[in-house]
Parts: sequence; structure tokens; C-alpha cells
Amino acid sequence: MKKETTGFPEIQPVNQTKNRWTWVRRFVVSLVLVAVAMHCLAPARLSQLWVERSSRGDKKSHIVLQTGFPSLDNLTGLAIHSDAAAIAFSPRPLKRDQGLLSSFGDDEGWWDRIFHRGHVHLANVQLPVLSKQLRSVEAVLSICTTTHDRFWQNVPDSMHCIASTQTKVDPEDLTENEEEPLFGVIQWTPDSVIVLKKRQIYWLVVQSAATPGFDWAFTQDGPDPWGSAQQTSDDDWKLFSKQDPVLSAMVTVVEH
Repeated sequence: MKKETTGFPEIQPVNQTKNRWTWVRRFVVSLVLVAVAMHCLAPARLSQLWVERSSRGDKKSHIVLQTGFPSLDNLTGLAIHSDAAAIAFSPRPLKRDQGLLSSFGDDEGWWDRIFHRGHVHLANVQLPVLSKQLRSVEAVLSICTTTHDRFWQNVPDSMHCIASTQTKVDPEDLTENEEEPLFGVIQWTPDSVIVLKKRQIYWLVVQSAATPGFDWAFTQDGPDPWGSAQQTSDDDWKLFSKQDPVLSAMVTVVEH
């Protein structure tokens, strides 16, 4: 009498592999659809969600550049006429914070809203200027990225600026008297979001937008951690040496 043998069904690895890749494709397609939906809804619904969440806690501000204040006994500065000048800074916040609260619009991209630990927002820029005609002073302030000169030194990339504004001296520095003061402050507080990547070095580029120009005030023995430069031609910059006076400037950022 023959002994019947029972065998196991043959394993079909091809079908299992095909099913596995089918689920992988479905997962990838789902991620793409979610990303497209977030991109379309970011200006409306997503912005409301992030504003609601951020309003639960105070946003911390940080002064990331403060080279010092001018000496009132000896006011001197760098002439800003046809050529621009710039000072570099890192937007990475220091350990100290100033508690300044800022509110912005919904111009931030959805990607930066999700992955916000790698960037901050520009909150305020201040720099003192000198002029015998403060009411006529008009400056163009730009935040530009960094490039390299032929010696591989960091210089402003004036062809790639992420934000720019045209502004005048703070009205509080102007008196109603006929005699105008010689010293004033140019200030920039952005109305919309300006995203600064923490890992990058940026330049505050200052140009004159009117005639006559003005002088960008020097500090009194202040630090210049990232360097300064003066424009010599359209695509050429001359870096300051360690012996040169330091330009006075203050840049404040706010956390996401």
C-alpha cells in the first residue's frame, strides 16, 4: 500500500515582492499627495494652525549682532555715497535673549513652518548715521548671502539678496527746530517674514538712496566677529582689516 505524502504549498516570493512594492508605491504616492495639499493650503488653513500653536508661548528674540555704540565725544563714520558697505553676521541665536515679541504675516513657506529649528526670522535692524542733512538721508538696507572673492574670502553676494528695503532716519531723531542734529538712527522692522538659515552667514548691505549721502557711524572699540567690507566696484569688495574702525550695527532675530 502506497504511503501518501502531503507537501507544503510552494512559496511564491515573486508575488510577495510584488505586493510589497505595491504598498511602497502607495505610501510614496500618499506622501506626495499630502505634500501637495499642504502646499496648496499653506497660505490659508496651515498658517492659522501654526499661528494658533505659536501664540500659546512667547517667541524669544535674540540680538545676534551688536558691535557697540558710537562715541558721542568723537563721532566719525564711513562715507556712504555711490558705493555700498556691509557687515556680516550669523543669525544663530546666542544664549542670551531679550524677550522682544514680534508678530509677522503668513509669508513663510510651509516647509519652513514644519522644519523650523534650522532657521529664525529677522526682527529688527538698527544702525547710526551721521549727516548735516538728516532729513534728506535715505538708505537702502539689504540682507544678502555670502560668496567668495578670488582669495576665497567671504564677501557679500549683492546679486543674491533675500530681502531689501528703503528707509529714512527715525523721525524721533529729528527735531522741529531749524537746527538739525548730526546723529540719527536708521531702523528696519520687517512687516513680513524674512527667513534666515542658522547655518549661513549673511551680510547687512547699506547703500545711499539719495544725494547727498551719509556716514555710517563707527563704534568705540566694538567687536566685529564676522567682518566688514566696502564696495569698490559692481562685483568687487574690499574687506576691513583688524586695525580698521568697526561699523556700528545691531541685528535682532526672533525664533519661529
